[in-house]
Formats: sequence, C-alpha cells, structure tokens
Amino acid sequence: MEATSSMNDTTHEAPERIWALADRRKQWQDEPPQEGQQAWHWIEYVRADRIEKLEAKLVKAVEGLKRIDDASIHFSLCNYASENTIRYAHESTSRLARATLAELKGEKG
Repeated sequence: MEATSSMNDTTHEAPERIWALADRRKQWQDEPPQEGQQAWHWIEYVRADRIEKLEAKLVKAVEGLKRIDDASIHFSLCNYASENTIRYAHESTSRLARATLAELKGEKG
C-alpha cells in the first residue's frame, strides 16, 4: 500500500491509526503488526484530528479534577465534621465527578 502525503476533506475516511515500516519503503497498514512481523520495524501514527479531540477531552478532565479538588479543600477547612457535612461533601464531589465523566463521554447532563 502506498501512503499519500496530502491531507484533504476525506480525512474522516482515513483510519484513526496506521503502522508504517521504519525502513523508508513507504509501506503502511491499518492494523498493528501481526505475528511474524517484527513490531520494532513499525512506527504507529495517529490521525491529527483524533489527537486534537483527545487533547480537548484532557483539558475538560483537568478542569473537572480542579473543581473536585477545590470542593475537597473547601470541605476539609470546615471546623466541624458532622455526618451531614461529610455526606454533603461526598455528594458534591461525586456530582462533580459524574458531571465531568458525562462531559468527557459527550453525554448531556
């Protein structure tokens, strides 16, 4: 198979990942090296648009973790720890975690 070097509007039809031979023979395949193929001869590449989506999800995850951390710090500064306070703290951080996970999965809250 010959790989093309130009990106165009049909990128969405390209495989998300390819493995290319590291010896400049311009051969690639859209599946990991199989039995009999030496894995170290192959370099894995990921489509750029896929990486951009993952980077955006990473930003959302970091923001969600910061919100959870802020809530945790807030509740740790309470002078008393009644059962209701502990329950509320748990429910609040759990709600933040679920909201972050739903956003990462693309679900609506």
